[in-house]
Amino acid sequence: MVLTKRERTLATSTLVVVGAVGVYLLLVNPYFRSLEALDARRAKVDKDTKEAATLLDRQKRLTGVWSDIQHGLRSKMADAEDQAWKQIGEWIEGAGLTQVSFNAGRSGTSPSHEFQVVSFDYIV
Repeated sequence: MVLTKRERTLATSTLVVVGAVGVYLLLVNPYFRSLEALDARRAKVDKDTKEAATLLDRQKRLTGVWSDIQHGLRSKMADAEDQAWKQIGEWIEGAGLTQVSFNAGRSGTSPSHEFQVVSFDYIV
């Protein structure tokens, strides 16, 4: 079968277009999708790294604060109650109150069970 010049040009053009679409679908499009996925993973890693650095900085800042808090806490319940009563007395004097009454402290544990908790009820 002999093809005319016009038919050969049309067939060649069709093969080129079909080949280009095939290359795009099989090579180019998957490549760009993998680049987008890589960029998304890189952005997530950058975000996680920044969050980790922020967390480490916060830990360094708060370690001293937590140490100060721990030094102010009493390990024995009686010592803690004495300290609380002393602070309450100083608060009453500083506030200029004259007739104040408090119920005795109730003790229990914190929700995390790490601390003994003493609470006082203020009565006007």
